[in-house]
Amino acid sequence: MKLGSIALLTGAVMLAGCNKKPADVSLKDASVEKVANTAQNAVKMQPGQWEMSFAIDKMEIPGMPAGANAPKAEPTKATTCVTPEQAAKPAGDMFAGKGAGDCKFDTFTMDGGKMNAAMTCKLPNNQGESKTNMTGSYSSTSFSNEVTSTVNMPNGQKVTIHATSAGKRIGECAKAG
Repeated sequence: MKLGSIALLTGAVMLAGCNKKPADVSLKDASVEKVANTAQNAVKMQPGQWEMSFAIDKMEIPGMPAGANAPKAEPTKATTCVTPEQAAKPAGDMFAGKGAGDCKFDTFTMDGGKMNAAMTCKLPNNQGESKTNMTGSYSSTSFSNEVTSTVNMPNGQKVTIHATSAGKRIGECAKAG
């Protein structure tokens, strides 16, 4: 499973936090789609211009010298306009983590502006399994999260990746003219 897909899903779920106090969400052994639908129905995101970033800040790869870390990449940043229609009904693939693979949430909680989740994914062609832990916060105008994913390869090797993503509403969408 690509870490970008995990971060997109996590950010999208947390972007759902918004115009009202979120309803508590607490699920166990749930599909990605069930979590996405439940989170989507619990809260709505605020329309407007959003600025988002994503960065991988740590990688542990077999064969790297002890204490070595992959070079840090600059965060990827993007802005997007979320229309009132998109906020009312976000695209299903955004919440479902399109291309996420064979994944399920072991646990998923969303309450009082905080989100915690543990997800397991089976890699294609029996190439192993990934375990992902996500923690974060959300409000009507921002979200932030940390994702740690450990990929257990069939040969016993483990690859661990830590990433962060964040977003904030920066105003109204620019008028086309």
